[in-house]
Amino acid sequence: MFINGTGIIMRISFILVVVFALLVESVDCSQGKKNDPKLVTDWKKDPVCKAVYDGVLKGLYRDQVSDEIVTNIIGKKTKTKDRKALRKRMKRSFVLDCPLCEPTFEAFLAYQTRKSDRIPGLTRGGALKLTPGLDAKLQKELLSDDTKTRLKGLAPVVQQWVLVKLESNSELKPAEIQEWKKRVEQRSSQGKSKLVSLMQNTKDYKEWSPYWGCAACNGSREAALNWKTKQ
Repeated sequence: MFINGTGIIMRISFILVVVFALLVESVDCSQGKKNDPKLVTDWKKDPVCKAVYDGVLKGLYRDQVSDEIVTNIIGKKTKTKDRKALRKRMKRSFVLDCPLCEPTFEAFLAYQTRKSDRIPGLTRGGALKLTPGLDAKLQKELLSDDTKTRLKGLAPVVQQWVLVKLESNSELKPAEIQEWKKRVEQRSSQGKSKLVSLMQNTKDYKEWSPYWGCAACNGSREAALNWKTKQ
């Protein structure tokens, strides 16, 4: 049977993607077991994950992100809040059971259902300083219906928000900051491993990529890398 050059290239590309995905999963899993045998199973009990939630939520308020963008990221607001419905909405822009995607998704949900433009529980003296908002390029990407475009726009936004949160911990010593960096990296690896598994075993993530597929992982990881240790 004759196979043209384009067909051969497409087959080779597909094989390379599969091999890369398997390699990433193998490396990430081995690193996770070596560095952190107790993987995060409940983000609400993990300091790093809770920091991501707080950073993203405050970032949404601070940048006054539009409801249109939020809806495009997590879907339309619904009355039902059962787990099945929420997981379906989460799959639009986040990786299921990822320790960094879950708090990021929950922050978007909390912002979407806000009663006012003031964060609940924030004292008057601790009011957030509003920014001019996200730049036009990022807004355009976040409003895209194309998954790759949307997530590549979401990652740097998460990075900005999480970095602000991390840098607010001014009392931490250099050694403590390094430990936090390590923990963020571990949770990012756990999330990427989960994505690779979902890419292999479910149709919902079939077209995703280990490179850009976990915006919460990529953004949080870059935030930790850019978190400078005070001398």
